Amino acid sequence: MLFRSGIDATRAVIEDSGGRIRVIALTSHGEDHLVRRALSHGASGYLLKTHDGAQLVEAIRSVHHGDGVVSSRVTRALLEDVVRRRVADEDRGKVASLSPSEVAVVRLLSDGVTSNEDVAKRLGVSVNTVRTHIHAALRKVGVADRTQLALWGVRVRDELPPRNGIR
Repeated sequence: MLFRSGIDATRAVIEDSGGRIRVIALTSHGEDHLVRRALSHGASGYLLKTHDGAQLVEAIRSVHHGDGVVSSRVTRALLEDVVRRRVADEDRGKVASLSPSEVAVVRLLSDGVTSNEDVAKRLGVSVNTVRTHIHAALRKVGVADRTQLALWGVRVRDELPPRNGIR
């Protein structure tokens, strides 16, 4: 089968597999619109060849375990795009369904803290506890991976209950 672009191939592979296959876009193109298109067509990650090659093996492992990965070189533009979107009543209900611990994890992910180990250190809990909170939040929010959870967290940031009085 011939594809016009990697994004077309991503969408086809994911659809043909019923979502069982996960795709990481590995490219030299970091333009915002290409990142958004790849992720909106189902990619679980977006890495830049010029900056993220050394992290590829860990990225594959992360995606295999259900996480999402995005190059730090494109994260800011994605986060800014998400912030511009309006918070819906449905999202307010999802925020209300999160436990205080899940809110804390979502807040850290949306702040750009990317590793379970770093989240665990900041919260003073185990990595397994962080994984449990992430999986519970993924289910409650209705997103597929931690990247989408972080982006959702940025979008609803003002709706998240404050932690120790800090928004």
